[in-house]
Amino acid sequence: MLLAEDARWGLAAAHAVERLGVALECVRIGAEVRPVEERALRKAFGLGAGGASLVRPDGHVAWRSIDLPADPRGALADALAQVSSAARRPERVAL
Repeated sequence: MLLAEDARWGLAAAHAVERLGVALECVRIGAEVRPVEERALRKAFGLGAGGASLVRPDGHVAWRSIDLPADPRGALADALAQVSSAARRPERVAL
């Protein structure tokens, strides 16, 4: 599961699923999850407003990006490839 506040992480997650063929759900903080304290999840996971945290099925944090990187799609795909058994598939280029 990917926890993130910024909607661009949802697009990055969809891209990573397509590229790596892994199951990944993006849960938006403030949309699907509404903490009692506005910044509680960010504080608990050590995230800035644009950050995201990749949480394994057993609840351990596998990776996090404190803020939104210049290329969230690439950053997330690289992280998923490193922490899972998935191999990156080459990008498809339209000719």
